Amino acid sequence: MQSVANGGLKPRLLEHYKREIMNGYGAQHLVTLQKLENAGLLRMQDSKSFATLRRALRLVQEGVDEFVRENVVQVYRKCSVRERESE
Repeated sequence: MQSVANGGLKPRLLEHYKREIMNGYGAQHLVTLQKLENAGLLRMQDSKSFATLRRALRLVQEGVDEFVRENVVQVYRKCSVRERESE
């Protein structure tokens, strides 16, 4: 779940989980880990995390209250425009 929700796991954390599963449940689960990786459910995080993309695309402005409706709409517009520009 953590891997899917975060767009993958950091390399160190992924290796830690694999080691813990192997130590706790045995080598027979190496096949299970491989199947999870092949299905895309267990993977290493890409170098472009949301924080990196947020800065690169200038999606969030400092000092803006994101709970004000107008500000949320403006951020949504920026995301939509930048997405179309990248196509």
